[in-house]
Amino acid sequence: MKLTKVQNRFIKNKNMGFSLMKGKSLTGKTITALHRVINLENNYCLYKDDKVLFLSSNSNELINNNNLYENISKESEFYSLFSLSARRVEFNLIDSLIKEYSNKYLKLNGLNLELVSFDKGFELLNSVEFNEKMNGFLKKSKVLNKISAEELYNEIMWIKSCNFTKEEYNEVERKGRKYRIIRNSFTREAIYSLKKVYNDLLIDNGFYDIYDETSFAIKYAKENNNNNKYTHIVLDNVESLTKGQIEFAKSIYANCLYSSFVFIINNDKSSDDMCWLVKGRKLKTLGADFKGKSFAFKKEFIDQDNMKNTFIDKYEYINLKYKNIVDFNLDNSSPKKEIYLNDNTVFSEEELEEVDVYNDIAAGNPIEINEEVLEKFLLPKGWLEKGKDTFILHVKGDSMIDKNINDGDMVVIKRQNTAYNNEIVAASLDGEATLKTLKLNGEAPMLVPANPKYSEIYLEGKEVSILGVAIGVIKNKLN
Repeated sequence: MKLTKVQNRFIKNKNMGFSLMKGKSLTGKTITALHRVINLENNYCLYKDDKVLFLSSNSNELINNNNLYENISKESEFYSLFSLSARRVEFNLIDSLIKEYSNKYLKLNGLNLELVSFDKGFELLNSVEFNEKMNGFLKKSKVLNKISAEELYNEIMWIKSCNFTKEEYNEVERKGRKYRIIRNSFTREAIYSLKKVYNDLLIDNGFYDIYDETSFAIKYAKENNNNNKYTHIVLDNVESLTKGQIEFAKSIYANCLYSSFVFIINNDKSSDDMCWLVKGRKLKTLGADFKGKSFAFKKEFIDQDNMKNTFIDKYEYINLKYKNIVDFNLDNSSPKKEIYLNDNTVFSEEELEEVDVYNDIAAGNPIEINEEVLEKFLLPKGWLEKGKDTFILHVKGDSMIDKNINDGDMVVIKRQNTAYNNEIVAASLDGEATLKTLKLNGEAPMLVPANPKYSEIYLEGKEVSILGVAIGVIKNKLN
């Protein structure tokens, strides 16, 4: 594999401590990081308990990175006196590791709490106890008088996602936040106090939320994990993480003389206002000095040696009506429009339909609808309903995982404005799109998730329209 000068400089860099890789997608950051991981494993894991952790935020990327590591390590040039036959590299999802550490914290402290949904948590802001505390601050704060309950809840969630102390929140630059709130003001003091009231209400009702989960994980790592930390950590997609998630990753870092911590950042900043690196946020706020240890990847990287392996895209199609699963392949190097199955069945161009693919639909909390067509995707006409308009949406979130619809999947939607009970629907809810199961047999219609950590959404009094009914799911099967 022929790597660029920038890639080789990073891979063989002898400076330990914190370093930064940044660049656009497809510039070779991940493949470079994996080569670096192998170098670290063989040359900078000096003792038998030293280990390397590669943290991802996406399950498909996690699988892909692990597979790439296995392939690259077989041809590694970095073997040394410190190399062992036992593997010392671990690939994990940051959310999975946070959940593991959080559960240890709950067990250690004898806490029997249930993970609450955002909708259920928001209900606590309308409680008598919360409003009594809120009323005590209204006379002295103009901001609290003009913001809505939803906006206050969002601010409280942001404080929690950042795992701020009171002093940190009073001083922080609120980049990307809607309202200007003066530092060290009465309003900041009041909002932080209301955050504590909300936390107490959660605990009193037997709940904790996903940001508490991160906070618990950090506490456990700092208090009980001194002998089980990682010598080297690579943290991918930092732009998509909250400050709390980044802090957790740093809490499990050994930080010795020969250890290293790599931040990988895509230059396209996340649009999620809970993510730490919103537009305008400086990299130094990650708590590291990158002077002399920052590597910019500017050109698109093409692995010439492995191009032959990238021509075949492998997918799995799940027919939701008949419950059957079909593996199929697309040859992206061929000028012909063809799909072929593993049993050598071939669908030619006249047997295929080009289906519009749109950006995202939330399997989680609703997100804004984006009507821009991203691409066309080929599917056999027989897999679609004849005469029906069909489109495809990328799934974002995990609220439908019990229906085997995961983050990163594509869901095939039959466009229609009505649906039957128990059908999985794409719905527009107050102008935002979500994917849920429609329930019509209760006292009121509602959208129901397939993940116990989310609550159902009651539709009474809401502006709702059905965009279509899910008829299939497409899963990308990595080579």
